[in-house]
Amino acid sequence: MTMPLIVLAVLSLIAGFVELPETLGNSPLLTNFLQTALPPLQIAAANYSTQGNLQFITSVVSLIGIIFAYRYFLHSPQHTGRRERLMQNPIAFAVHCFLFKGWNFDLLYDTFIVRPFLWAARINKTDFIDFIYRGLARLCCVFNEVLSFTQSGKVRWYAMGIALGVVILLGIVELS
Repeated sequence: MTMPLIVLAVLSLIAGFVELPETLGNSPLLTNFLQTALPPLQIAAANYSTQGNLQFITSVVSLIGIIFAYRYFLHSPQHTGRRERLMQNPIAFAVHCFLFKGWNFDLLYDTFIVRPFLWAARINKTDFIDFIYRGLARLCCVFNEVLSFTQSGKVRWYAMGIALGVVILLGIVELS
């Protein structure tokens, strides 16, 4: 799991430079590319100080989170007791379980997409469209049974059938 995460982290860092805001160099490569296919989006421009302040705040909050996680969970073994006490708190334990299960995304996906789809498929399993396809399949089986009687294994009959088909086809072409 470590290697895919490292690859994703490196690729996300590289992809972050595809579109730089004005305060960090103004490199609108993605915007310029998309303007060839999409109409330009009219957004009220924020002033440089507001944009810079928001970038600074998000950077600081991210770094604080990384430092906290490193010091609290990885840095020293003396925090083991502190982590266990934290897990005694029901709210912290619930948050840990929620995050550990991938934000319960699989449960949400199963509840709101898979189960309703399966329910609709069970309700709709004998619909009119399936009747058409079952009828076509049955018709193919009947034609197969009828045409299987023409298989005699005699090459002369096969050659005559091909010749007869060519004559009929030429006759149809000649009439039109």
